[in-house]
Amino acid sequence: MSMGIPRTVHTTYYFKEQGAERAPERKVKLFYFTGWKKPEVRICARRGQELSRMAMERVKAGRFHDESLFKADLPLGAGEKFYLTCRGREDRPSGGGLYEPTGKRLYLMDGEFFPHHPPRVRHPHEYVRMEIYSRAFAHRFEVNIMLPRDYGRGAHGPYPVAVLNDGQNQWKHQGAYGGWHTNAIALDGARRGRCADVVLVAIVSPPRRDSAYIPPPMGRADRYVDFVADEVLPELRKAIRISHDPGETGIIGASYGANCAVYAGMRRPDSFGLVGSLSYAYVPEDPVRKSIRSLRVLPIRRWYTDCGTRWAYDQPYHDDHTAVTRDLIALAQERGMIPGKNFLGVVAEGHFHNEVFWRKRIGRCLELLYPLN
Repeated sequence: MSMGIPRTVHTTYYFKEQGAERAPERKVKLFYFTGWKKPEVRICARRGQELSRMAMERVKAGRFHDESLFKADLPLGAGEKFYLTCRGREDRPSGGGLYEPTGKRLYLMDGEFFPHHPPRVRHPHEYVRMEIYSRAFAHRFEVNIMLPRDYGRGAHGPYPVAVLNDGQNQWKHQGAYGGWHTNAIALDGARRGRCADVVLVAIVSPPRRDSAYIPPPMGRADRYVDFVADEVLPELRKAIRISHDPGETGIIGASYGANCAVYAGMRRPDSFGLVGSLSYAYVPEDPVRKSIRSLRVLPIRRWYTDCGTRWAYDQPYHDDHTAVTRDLIALAQERGMIPGKNFLGVVAEGHFHNEVFWRKRIGRCLELLYPLN
């Protein structure tokens, strides 16, 4: 299957981050492919005012006879951004504005960032579909996979992987409320240098979805999590270059899918070191939070959790189990997880409990779980 993906996704955020630390200054080694003879970097403050200028040094020839590869070491303070210029011409992100990548070593080519030397011949992202049978559920799961840009080109890999619960709602313009747009947002994040290139694994939920995602004793998330860890991931690794490292393997979900994701990180840290939980749902006598309280240190390596503050348009007095997420945020920080480093808790004011609003927040989740080195 295939679909058109827009080059840029514009999202407005209304977030209140819980205890996030101010980002320290960092050195960024920037490499730049251009036909310009003397490119210059203009470093700007958060609001756009220019702070400094840096001339770039030519390294070697580029891809074509009239192109060169330049470099510069950029000292970027918290919130600082940049663009490039030469004799009145400017290189800015698509749609204008300023470049704001993360990472310490980046290549900028044709408006896209890469964490390594990009391939000379580019290749677009691809989609793959598989079916994997589960004896525990007596069900054949549909698994839709997105391979990132330039997959299989050069020496890059194995790739980090994100398992997405409720896979039927993950791709743009598919599923409830038009889907999460996770595929488009992941591609855009990688192009903008905001997160790593990731293999997305969207697993369509089974007929008894809630039971599969709710941890025992109320549900059978133990069976589902073990199925993904012991059958889905090994099967994928036979055909796709995805990492075996739990520190590069994540599971992401919303509502009961979020409960399942956190449970997976607690139950199978040998498989899932990265957890994304959006709008974690209330469960009576929640076994997951009870398990967290019993530990001094969590086995989860990186964790993003969030919620909104409203439930639905027609239920203005019902919130998004906001108190539950606030409790998760407090529990994580009490157990040593560091906001802005390996943890981020977000309360999104005015956001509802549906795919429209998970779409607005999934980008932050991917940035935290899959940062550029």
